[in-house]
Amino acid sequence: MTTTATTARTANTETIFISYSRRDWESHVRPMVDRLTQAGFSVWVDQHLLQGGQDWRDEINHALDACSKMILCVSPDALESKYVRLEYRYFLDENKPIIPVICRETKLLPELRPLQWIPYDFDALFQLLTRPTESPTVMITTPTTAIRTTITSSNAPTMREISHLRGHEKPISSLSFSPDSKTLVSASADGMIRLWDAETRRELLSVTNRDSLYDVEFSPDGKMLVAAMGAKFGNTSSLMLWDVGTHQTIATFGTHSTRLFEIVYSPDGKRVACACWDHTVTIWDVMSQEKVITLEGHTESVSSVVFSADGSRLASGSWDGTVRLWDGNHYGLIGTLSGHTDQVNSIALSPDGGRLASVSADQTVRLWNTSTLEMIISFNQGVPVWCSAFSPDGKVLATGGMNGAIKLWCMKDLRELTTLAAHQKLVLSLDFSSDGAILASGARDGTIKLWSPA
Repeated sequence: MTTTATTARTANTETIFISYSRRDWESHVRPMVDRLTQAGFSVWVDQHLLQGGQDWRDEINHALDACSKMILCVSPDALESKYVRLEYRYFLDENKPIIPVICRETKLLPELRPLQWIPYDFDALFQLLTRPTESPTVMITTPTTAIRTTITSSNAPTMREISHLRGHEKPISSLSFSPDSKTLVSASADGMIRLWDAETRRELLSVTNRDSLYDVEFSPDGKMLVAAMGAKFGNTSSLMLWDVGTHQTIATFGTHSTRLFEIVYSPDGKRVACACWDHTVTIWDVMSQEKVITLEGHTESVSSVVFSADGSRLASGSWDGTVRLWDGNHYGLIGTLSGHTDQVNSIALSPDGGRLASVSADQTVRLWNTSTLEMIISFNQGVPVWCSAFSPDGKVLATGGMNGAIKLWCMKDLRELTTLAAHQKLVLSLDFSSDGAILASGARDGTIKLWSPA
């Protein structure tokens, strides 16, 4: 492929990446490129490539790696472009200098506010470009560490939204905190995995995937992520292992001829269990990437799967309206929990393994005793319920409904604590931070919100 970089290396050996909207090409970007090359700067611009194809993405990725600085041509169209966002976020993640040049006035995005913005002025631009590299144009501020208060039944009624994380363009399929509570990972039908700093609320990294993402989970030691991916066309799915430290894919395995709803690590990190559309649960060995066993018995799609904290039990929830308990080591069926009158959408096990929560399209939240296999209580949420999560101490249960509301339930007194008017659309994912201080929620509208007690 013919290179699209405009080069003139007589005055500067560094190449500058130009990130822009094509609507600004004639009015602002091309005159800027011409002036820069005339002044002896080496620039890279993708004007002659067909936008959107895989070859174009490969060229973009190569240029992002090779270029040492970026000029971000700011306009309303540019900041709405998913491609521009991917480009400048890559530079932010790599801590490379970015110079935002305001071509047309627009609202500043929070993640770009720490940068040194300049008007569309060539003299000012040349001054910044010729500064010594010891004086970067990216100015990073370190927020003061906030005191984190654990969510309890006493303070749950004071829960408030502390952050709204923006970036995904499609429904949030999964949220998962790292074991140290410092990082939140999100996955979406837009094919993006995003890592967020749970303290500063800043996006740390985004990973583009060609396929849709059903679920993503941290390994118990926090060193790896496992993601369930599905082809945009057809029902084939697979698992991907990703190294958090090196940002590299370790392996792709676990090919299924069906969609995957949910995946979960075993507590020792050696196995991954998958809830499958074809009515089964599959267990995979992480080291060998080989299938261990397929669990059969449900008569409809398996929507949710979870290991107990000690790994001795595995539970699966299904659209057949039942929950099945399995031996976590030998995979024999322990028992079936029946009572829901519609599909079970999510299940959660308390940290001590003594209680199991199941939520359903029948609008109920049911709590079960895992020893006697008897129902303890049934709460009515008033709308179909889609997701659930226990707090780390097991004293609070969070459930998300079709109307976008989140309800918190007290496990000691078996009563409702509060209702959070959280999202405009169906809540699809919930997770508590490992220290119990933050509840994260993700919805069908692509929004992620963080909640904490006042």
